[in-house]
Amino acid sequence: MATNVHKIIHRVLRGAFITAAVVTGMLFAVVWRSYEKAVVDVPYFAVSGHFKEAALIRRPEASYNDWLLKQGLRSKMIPEEETSYASDNVVETEAQFLTKKIRILCLVLSKGRTKASSVKDTWGNHCNDIVFYGSFVDDKIPVRRYSTLEPSHVSFCKILLDLHGKNSTYSPDFDWLLISQDNNYVIIENVRHLVASLDHNQRYLLGRPVKRHSLPVFNALDSVIVLSRGAIDHIMNTFFTTSSSCNRGHFYLKSVNKTVHVSRNFEVSLAVMLDPKLISGDKDYSSVFDTRDDYNRSRFNPFSPQKHVIPNSISIFSSFNRHNVLPSGQGFACCSDSAVSFGDLSPSKMYLLEYFLYHLSVFRNSDKGLGNNPFQDNHETSNDVLWDNHVNAQSFLGQTRLTQDKLKTRKKSLWFNL
Repeated sequence: MATNVHKIIHRVLRGAFITAAVVTGMLFAVVWRSYEKAVVDVPYFAVSGHFKEAALIRRPEASYNDWLLKQGLRSKMIPEEETSYASDNVVETEAQFLTKKIRILCLVLSKGRTKASSVKDTWGNHCNDIVFYGSFVDDKIPVRRYSTLEPSHVSFCKILLDLHGKNSTYSPDFDWLLISQDNNYVIIENVRHLVASLDHNQRYLLGRPVKRHSLPVFNALDSVIVLSRGAIDHIMNTFFTTSSSCNRGHFYLKSVNKTVHVSRNFEVSLAVMLDPKLISGDKDYSSVFDTRDDYNRSRFNPFSPQKHVIPNSISIFSSFNRHNVLPSGQGFACCSDSAVSFGDLSPSKMYLLEYFLYHLSVFRNSDKGLGNNPFQDNHETSNDVLWDNHVNAQSFLGQTRLTQDKLKTRKKSLWFNL
């Protein structure tokens, strides 16, 4: 009897503890959410504290319109009818011109065949050239094998030597190298527009600047990284000269008269190799740039459009907000109208974005007004005039006139057809 009583007491106490734990957890979640909402309007810098780094990062000092003028060109709006519906006039758009002028090689790091295929079928088609590297081999995509699943200093070195080394069998010709994971979606036309005015022979490292702990500022791969040809040449000529150099973690540089230790982390190593002074504390960020638009909206985005655009979808305490060096808005203020990339996307969302961006056509107002003026036909006489004009035209061409009875019949059928 006593044993049964002890069992009952034990069960009651255990149930009480479990209930208390659940209630406490729920209360904590409610309090945390309320607190999160209370600080959602707190300025970003109050959370991140990256005042110094943000002040040092500059924007590329180059104007796209000035660059166009140097090409002997100027931008002009074209009525949509002339690009979507005209059959006689062949118009070369600005995007088509930039495709020939700005050569972009897309380097995609892939972990699976399905995602690699979705990239190839969607935004990969807009690159001037594209190459896939993965932990697997697929000749249909095709995918080249690289050493590790995770991007690192070592694997990046081997990939560059395979692409651009002295013994390379590929050696693509490019002005800019875009490095992406297989869950990113990239609007290549916007990349070309962003880099068109920049000298690709100089060192440029473009992306989303982040700061983690004591590491220097670097661009996050989850939002895509864009490197100029000058930056690639500098890395190849200074650091990755031979296959044996891929395993080295430090290099002596005469330019700074010291040994530079390169991080094994792929993203950090790029920043350090292009700007060794980051290690010495002289942080002028000569290679990392502010890529936001004129309204301070982000071009390089790590999440899906849905998560960025819907307010409060990203927690104020998330690593995104903690590590972002430059402020990021919410809602439609989050992302630039000329956004370059979005991330963390499934293959199905990539196909959906491809349809919305490149296939769905929205008929907008035109400066010519074609197709936007409704047909005015409030009286029967409008049909008479229309038909009389038709008859006069037929007579002018020397064709047989219609009889009056046939004319009346035709006018009635014309009315109903309209």
